Amino acid sequence: HSLAMLCTLLTAIFTIFFCKDLDKNKESKVLAVFLLVLSVFWSHSFDGWLTWWTEGDFFVKYALGALCAITIANITISPRVLGGSLALGCISAGALAIYQFPILGRSEGFTNAIRFGDIAIYMGVACWILAAACGSRIERMVLVMGGAMGVLASLLSLSRGGWILLACLPLLAMYFVPQHYRARWFAALCMAIVLLAAAGSQVPALQKRLTEASQEV
Repeated sequence: HSLAMLCTLLTAIFTIFFCKDLDKNKESKVLAVFLLVLSVFWSHSFDGWLTWWTEGDFFVKYALGALCAITIANITISPRVLGGSLALGCISAGALAIYQFPILGRSEGFTNAIRFGDIAIYMGVACWILAAACGSRIERMVLVMGGAMGVLASLLSLSRGGWILLACLPLLAMYFVPQHYRARWFAALCMAIVLLAAAGSQVPALQKRLTEASQEV
């Protein structure tokens, strides 16, 4: 399907042999089963009784995710490697979005605008979470910049589905900065004001979507 998926599959297959205490890690097994159940519902359309229509290759992707979940859960991964990878991915996505937006009218990455934008904002928020829990100032700066570039990539994709993730930031700020009581409440208040202002600017679009949803239901 793609070079990235091939590399991920080969990495999972070769590293799973080095896993220790594979039988004891119940959480990773539960996550793997959950991903496999999702793969069935995402890859098949149950439009009627006794129907089974395969759609795309979603099953392969989620099955690969289940394999990687078991592998990753049993191999020690440095948090710095994880944070650096997320930051690099966000910065790359933001740079690609800046390049594609003037040409295409919206950034699409190498999949489509919705997937590209939603994954970018997810990775961006993950960078900000790690920045809040990180100790080094340089690492925090890189993660904050990576988070900003991930959110920028989402904005330039014009896909609004992932923006609801920003509503979690006030709660995350209160959770990850417990030692600074005033700072966390100030951060939560600022984010709440930004979210309210953003939601207010989208009232006509939200009303249209609600009307369409009501009619379709």
